[in-house]
Amino acid sequence: MNPNTTRQNKPETQEPACCPTSERKGDDWSEARLQNGGGPLGDSDLVHAARLAALGQIAAGIAHEMNQPLAAIQMIVTSMLADIERGELPIERAQQWLNTVNEQIGRISWIIGHLRSFMRNEEPEPRACAALGEIIEDALGLLQMRSHGISVELDIEEPLPRVCGDARRLEQVLVNLLSNARDALDALPAGAPRLVRIRAHTHPERDAVAFEVADSGPGMPEAVRKRIFEPFFTTKGVSKGTGLGLSIVRTIVHDSGGLIVVESAPGAGTTFRIELPTAQPSSVEAAEEQIR
Repeated sequence: MNPNTTRQNKPETQEPACCPTSERKGDDWSEARLQNGGGPLGDSDLVHAARLAALGQIAAGIAHEMNQPLAAIQMIVTSMLADIERGELPIERAQQWLNTVNEQIGRISWIIGHLRSFMRNEEPEPRACAALGEIIEDALGLLQMRSHGISVELDIEEPLPRVCGDARRLEQVLVNLLSNARDALDALPAGAPRLVRIRAHTHPERDAVAFEVADSGPGMPEAVRKRIFEPFFTTKGVSKGTGLGLSIVRTIVHDSGGLIVVESAPGAGTTFRIELPTAQPSSVEAAEEQIR
């Protein structure tokens, strides 16, 4: 999976309803969920506001990502016009250039279409399941970490089972965690390694998928780490953070039946670890059959 590859627009489909609405019984998920502050997400507008704030923080990267294909299209069109004026535009070259233009337009179309999907304020499907690998790829496509000089290492088990949760809200989790990692790495001195590692693998004995987002940033002291999920707590300036992002992240994870923890220390970077329950294969097949 390459986050920097060009993607075409995907048809919008409703995620199959394949996860039970009741809490899991017979294991430690329900108890741990309560201990970690889980509870139903009560304010959809608050989640949407946090999504808007996240979009504002990644706007510069999105503009850069769209400017690249636009610049390529402009260069090709200028060259084609010059060759036409000189009468030196073979049909083979014109076809090659027009194919490149079409690819670049597809790249722009994917960005715009995905932004529209990401920003829709809709109630989540309470029994939805999602493909985590696609969510990771789409989040990286929005953020374009490479434009900040950040290397991304992916260790994604394939194939990953579907997980319980609304795809757009789980993508919001990834966008927020990656945005925080990017901001932390931007604060490093020149020449320091800037690395983000994303891992995802199954826990068959727990019927769960575990994934983590780790950065090589400056880390945080214990006093900050303990408060990181508190609403309105932020170490960023007024113009960069609302203090809602990680609080919303934890709520989305808990509403999906999952758990989230953070590990960090000064000079040791930060790692967010999340576990989400997997959807049962029989339920996925039945739900997908219903929407065909």
